[in-house]
Amino acid sequence: MVVPYALLAQRYLHEHGASEKDLAEVALITRRHALLNDNAQMRKSMSLDDYLSSRMIATPLRLFDCSQVSDGGGALSLMSRERALARGLKPVSIRSLSMRSTHNSVAQTPDLADLGIRAAGRDAFESASLGPQDMQAALLHDAFTISVLITLDALDFSAPGAAGN
Repeated sequence: MVVPYALLAQRYLHEHGASEKDLAEVALITRRHALLNDNAQMRKSMSLDDYLSSRMIATPLRLFDCSQVSDGGGALSLMSRERALARGLKPVSIRSLSMRSTHNSVAQTPDLADLGIRAAGRDAFESASLGPQDMQAALLHDAFTISVLITLDALDFSAPGAAGN
């Protein structure tokens, strides 16, 4: 599973003049966040030197750029506002949701601009009458550091190629 991400990373670095230090920034931030979670797999702090000295897995991705092998799960339970109130819960409304599917196989992976992230984000923001500037938090796929950079750029949280800065 590393190779498709490595190919995307190579393309991203090439197109945007980004560097391994942009990838490192994501790895370092996610590690700092992990240290706040008692259930995190990686419970040791990491420095830039630790990151840069880690072994290369698939150029340009190093060990700390890659997804950890883990079994876990997540869930989102949805119910009506009335049902939540009847249970004494504070209702939270979903203002928008958008998804895109661009390929079924690594061999069909499109170029960065065609991954569907920008279009899905645009649709979600428009239907919610919100934009990136209105967000207080974002949950991004972070199994590989490059996916964070690509997603931040595609959703206009950063200028193209500037997510690692």
